[in-house]
Amino acid sequence: MGGRSWVPGHLSWNREQRRAFFGYWVGKPYRRQGIATEVSKGLLDFAFAKLGAQRVWAMAFADNLASRRVLEKVGLRQEALLRRNTILHGRWRDDALLWGAPREWRPGS
Repeated sequence: MGGRSWVPGHLSWNREQRRAFFGYWVGKPYRRQGIATEVSKGLLDFAFAKLGAQRVWAMAFADNLASRRVLEKVGLRQEALLRRNTILHGRWRDDALLWGAPREWRPGS
C-alpha cells in the first residue's frame, strides 16, 4: 500500500460516561469501495454490543458529503454543525457532528 494510504479506524472510549467517539480516514486510491462503511459498522457493533455504549459520536468535514453519507448509512444522525472547528492545510473547516444510540442501532447494519 505504500505510505499513508488508508487508516481503518479508531475508537475512543469513555467508560464512566459510557460513550465512544470514532473516526476513519481512507486514502484516495481506496475510496468508494465501502471501506469506511464496513469500518464504521464494525466500530458501532463493538461500541454498542461489547462495550455497552449509550452514545457514539463521529465527525466529518461538513463539506465532505461522501463521509457524512457513510455515517448516516450506518445509522448516525447529525446533531450539530461546528463552525470553524478544525484547521486543515492552514484553512478553517466546519465539522458535522453525528451521533447514534443503542435504540437506533441494528447489529451489522
